[in-house]
Amino acid sequence: MRTIPFVLTASLVAFNAQAGDVERSFDFDQAATGITRVVLEAGVGDVEIIAEDSGRITAHVEVSSSKSWRGSARAKRELETLQLESEVKGETLYLKMSDSHDDDHHFGEDWSLHLPSGVAVKVEQGVGDLRVLDLAADIEAEVGVGEIRIEGDWAAFGEVKGQSGVGDVSMRSPKGREEGSGFIAHTMSARGPGKASIDASAGVGDIDIRLR
Repeated sequence: MRTIPFVLTASLVAFNAQAGDVERSFDFDQAATGITRVVLEAGVGDVEIIAEDSGRITAHVEVSSSKSWRGSARAKRELETLQLESEVKGETLYLKMSDSHDDDHHFGEDWSLHLPSGVAVKVEQGVGDLRVLDLAADIEAEVGVGEIRIEGDWAAFGEVKGQSGVGDVSMRSPKGREEGSGFIAHTMSARGPGKASIDASAGVGDIDIRLR
């Protein structure tokens, strides 16, 4: 494992006494030099990944307690112990939220991740919607419950696969529209002219791939 300088800040965003909400935000900023892949692990919440050729990898995370735990002392303690974990192994950067109750989360997390278009991503997400915009590298997305939407350049991608246990799978490209096959579970595969790949799977939820 090697260490790369980065900036990580955490701030308390709001205490809403009436609703009992406790929220925090976290920011991550690191040069993309030497990083070819980012692996993001998320629990409950939405994730947005956007290509931005600034030469840096940045993340902003908004965290809030779940509705059933809002206002409780445990929710406050759990959110106060949260950390945005980052680790570099070889050329891969791993990102996730963690706390002292790592096996029993009671918070939601909304991610906004910006990275160069040539950096591959792998997302492992429990519940929530995932959107990936304008990457030109390998995309691997796995969502338990939620919708997946991927948009990018048709010329960048070769193998494209999508599968949903309960939900529709579709792809739009310059070649037209393709729909997944199946009755309840749907699968779809296609091939474009490029080298990067897309592999998207959802337990429950639709998958929409749009390549222009």
